[in-house]
Formats: sequence, structure tokens, C-alpha cells
Amino acid sequence: AESLTVPAENASPTDPGMHPAVASMQEPFGNAVDTVLAEPVAGRRVMITGCGPIGLMAVGVSRACGADWIVAVEPNAYRRNLARTMGADLVVDPASEPLEDLIRDMTRGEGVDVLLEMSGNERALQRGLNLLAMGGRVSLLGLPNRPVTLDLTDGVIFKAARVYGITGRRLYATWYRVQSLLRNHRVDLRPILTLALPLERVDEAMEAMISGQTAKVALYPNPELVPPL
Repeated sequence: AESLTVPAENASPTDPGMHPAVASMQEPFGNAVDTVLAEPVAGRRVMITGCGPIGLMAVGVSRACGADWIVAVEPNAYRRNLARTMGADLVVDPASEPLEDLIRDMTRGEGVDVLLEMSGNERALQRGLNLLAMGGRVSLLGLPNRPVTLDLTDGVIFKAARVYGITGRRLYATWYRVQSLLRNHRVDLRPILTLALPLERVDEAMEAMISGQTAKVALYPNPELVPPL
């Protein structure tokens, strides 16, 4: 459609100086913000399982909001490298590295204070709960494609863990947080923009996403009018 109508209360003004590709990422970025900031992360040890675009955003938000230590867990090498760029202190391939041993060694056996589950992978959630410290917090954004089995007794109940299900953005608090974090690149989303194409090349964009060798793809209806990042 060349034009559309939305309720005014559902719209949030964007800084006209913001790059249009970054502006277009505010909606998924809001998911990352709410996942990370369900409780404060300042001074906390944070583990993020799944480094798709929103997981990568969560790394940046955790770093900007004062996390003491951030570990990103991701089997895709391309996205592990992006997690380092976004500020992760430790990046782990769960398919080939001893995740539990590494985390326990780095935390003196205590585990992580915050688990941000972004993958929807059952095994990732199970391992994350296993590594959660006593009194820790869990935020769940990833969507499993089938029912999952968890050890709630040891993973949640006996740890006095707090579990949050994140369903989306909260009007209007999320928008204020999003804009504050993006202002002056407190969280710089540009490293996640790994591919930019004209809108008519959408099939190529989808193929790149399926390959796993990209993060966020920007499609431009009028690419000749887009300023450089």
C-alpha cells in the first residue's frame, strides 16, 4: 500500500535524524528492551541463549544498562562474532564447547543471575535453568515449536527463580526506553544491519536470512534516497 492509517495513540514520533534502517528496527528492539529490563541488570551476570537479531540487540541493551558480565550462547559462528561486536564478554558454541563447565568456572560455581532465552530451543532453556544462580531471574522471549519438558523443581522452585514471559512492547514505557537507548548510540544497532537491498530483491533477502549468514536485513522502497549508515 502507498499509504495507511493507524490510531494516533499507537504511533510514536521518531527523531528525524535517526537513520531510516535503525528507525525501522525499533519494533523488534522493543522486544529486546523488555526482555532485558523486566528487572534491572546493572551489576548482574547475564546469559543470553540465541543470538538472532533480537538476541544480539539484547547483548547491546545488557551492556548499555550496566550488566557486570555477559555470555552469549549461539551455535552459528557468524552470529557469535556479531555478539562479540555488540559487547558480549564470553561467546560459547553450545554444540562444541563445555557450556556448563565454562560458566561455572567463570562464576566461581554460582551461575548466572539473569537468563534471557531468545531461541525457543528446549535444550537451551534446560541448560540455562541449570546454570541459573539461586534467586535468579529468567525472561522468556523465544517461542518453542512444541511443548517443552523442564525440571521445575530444581530449575525454578528450589532456586526461588522469577520467570517472565515477554509478549511484546508496553505502550508507552517501552518506546521511551527504546528512544533513550538509541539516542547518541548508547546501543548501536548498526553492526546488526548486515544486508541492505532494494525492496524488489526481497527473495534474495529471504534466502540470506535462511542461510544464517546475516542478521538484520533492511529493505528500501527508495534506496536512492537512503543516507549512508
